[in-house]
Amino acid sequence: MTRLLVLGNAALDLALRLPRLPLPGETLLADGQTGDVGGKGVNQAVAARRCGVPVRLATALGADAEGQRIRAALAAEGLAVEVLRSVDAPTDRSLVLVGADGQNMIVTTAGQARGVDAAAAGAACAGLAPGDFLLVQGNLPADATRAALATARQRGARTLVNPSPLWFDWAPLLAGVDLVLVNEPEAAMLDLGPAGAVVVTCGADGAVLRDRQGRQDEVAAPVVRAVDTTGAGDVLAGVLAAGLCLGMTPLSALRWGVAAASLKVGRQGTLRAFPDSAELRRLRP
Repeated sequence: MTRLLVLGNAALDLALRLPRLPLPGETLLADGQTGDVGGKGVNQAVAARRCGVPVRLATALGADAEGQRIRAALAAEGLAVEVLRSVDAPTDRSLVLVGADGQNMIVTTAGQARGVDAAAAGAACAGLAPGDFLLVQGNLPADATRAALATARQRGARTLVNPSPLWFDWAPLLAGVDLVLVNEPEAAMLDLGPAGAVVVTCGADGAVLRDRQGRQDEVAAPVVRAVDTTGAGDVLAGVLAAGLCLGMTPLSALRWGVAAASLKVGRQGTLRAFPDSAELRRLRP
């Protein structure tokens, strides 16, 4: 079994449930609210760890009560956590609006995530070994992401990229990446040609895997009633990465990820709604 390093952000989520998502300039009354630990880096690391693989999360947290809460939640998950050099900013937060149909809108602060520099990102990857995996998202700055990917390749590790949110030019970074995971709008905005394998998630329609030779495989999603799609893409990313660490083929790992994400969308919340270890074992192909 190989090891997985997730280099990404951490945040506290405030989710508001609404009868529908608001129009520009409109004020709506929420039907309820929940708080949870989140952030794409945390979400993907937790999903992978629950699959039973060794996971290390390198992230940035503020020296505040919110940061301590996230540390405690990650310790309870059995995650090995490296807190990167903190900047003088609060722990990042996300505001999640969830409509009755399960669709969402998310806004995230990024003071901590954008404070990660290239030196810290490269140093976090220095312990990777041949056959290990690095998983990064789009929250960190371009220079930090570039340094992490370069260090991982130098160490012989394989690289997985989920470039969301798209706030810088990914074109120079995708060459040599082993697998890129995007949704359909992101796929339309990016030149994915330089990357190796590509996974495009298609919501209720499942996902598509394109390998280096251009062959495509479709993975259908189970039919479920969507309650809350928040974090479903992160579940898929984390479980897919875990499957690869366990020696699965990319197609088998993707099937596992789609099944896990489909289970999550039928539940309200973020981390607390992710499949647990026993459920993930039952879903494994």
